[in-house]
Amino acid sequence: MMPQMPSREKLLAWIDQVSFAVVEMNLYLDTHPEDEDALAFFREKVELRKEALMFCRLYLDSECMLRAVFS
Repeated sequence: MMPQMPSREKLLAWIDQVSFAVVEMNLYLDTHPEDEDALAFFREKVELRKEALMFCRLYLDSECMLRAVFS
């Protein structure tokens, strides 16, 4: 059985959540550049955001992409 495609709203919410984590970790790393755990968390969230944005580009409309780009 194939996994079910998430709804547009769920995908946008996921992009918002992951984007928030990326921005916050970026700010944290500005003042704590030696924190390896934070850096690993940041990199993980950056990859998740890339995947979500790619999914958005492939399966959803241009409005979704505009919102994702400016989040």
